[in-house]
Amino acid sequence: MTEQLDAKWHVPRDVDITERAVTLPPPAALLPTAPMLGILSVRALEDQATGTGLFALVAWQAIAGAGAIAAQTLDQLAHTSELSGIELLMLGHTYVATGAGDGAAFEVAQRARKILKQPVTPQSIDASLMLAVTALPYGAERVRTLLDMLEPELAQGTDEHFAVHALIRAAADPSPALLDDAYTRLATLDDAFGLAQCAHLAYAQELATTKRPALLRGYLEHAIYRYESDGRPEWAARTITHALVPLLVDEIKAPANEITDLLAHAAALAVQARGQLALKSVFRAASKLGYVASVNTLNEFDPPSFARRAADAPLPIEEAPKAKKAPAKKTKKKPAA
Repeated sequence: MTEQLDAKWHVPRDVDITERAVTLPPPAALLPTAPMLGILSVRALEDQATGTGLFALVAWQAIAGAGAIAAQTLDQLAHTSELSGIELLMLGHTYVATGAGDGAAFEVAQRARKILKQPVTPQSIDASLMLAVTALPYGAERVRTLLDMLEPELAQGTDEHFAVHALIRAAADPSPALLDDAYTRLATLDDAFGLAQCAHLAYAQELATTKRPALLRGYLEHAIYRYESDGRPEWAARTITHALVPLLVDEIKAPANEITDLLAHAAALAVQARGQLALKSVFRAASKLGYVASVNTLNEFDPPSFARRAADAPLPIEEAPKAKKAPAKKTKKKPAA
């Protein structure tokens, strides 16, 4: 497989793993193979978690897996009167990072950019990049136009702004050259989180063209490696469980021992992240594929082991077909006397 991959996508044998005190989980609505282009938003909300106020509260609610409650808190923030441009920027970052709001991030990004547009500052560039991220679902052409308009302003920005600009450009205008540019800029910054998104973009480009399973596998494995090295175990676990394992099962027809090893690794990552939802999804995915788990102490150093379910083994309760209820007998209503 690796012989077909460009050298930059190879996964090293030894990986240095970063430990983070605060890490947001991936938004529930984000597809397992889709890039998170709003990496600035994720970092902005993670920074808020060490402070006080409603944004810090939303960050911890998201980390705890209480997405519905976080959305309610965000709704309170959104209805606060007379938010400043910086507050609107942070509100937009929070919508993007959590995936809440059902499209509200785009509207908030527009308002933030309008207020912060002049003079050009790092905050105004943040707002413009956030607008580009949130506008992409509505059409790539308008995003390319926005990125062209923003390019002269990057002189007042940071190297990270240049790199994220290149990342969004590669998403809005898929081409190997633009993806290489984004990769090079993010690699120069040693931005593992951003490089994981480059791997997802490479996956998307391959899926839209030749669909070679070996390359698709390589890109997913690269994204997982970058998530782990950036200290984001829940992001890595999700990519394994919902993207890599299905690819290996459905397309590559990998042997059972590869699948069980990956499931065990995903479970260990979910435990490391203290992500109950992520751990449940590993067990659920394994069960649907016909594997059963054996659990001892359930920690990241002693993860569950998985094995093929015996053909005559009973299905788990949640998978057992539900008995059909007998249709209720209809009775005629007696007329009142």
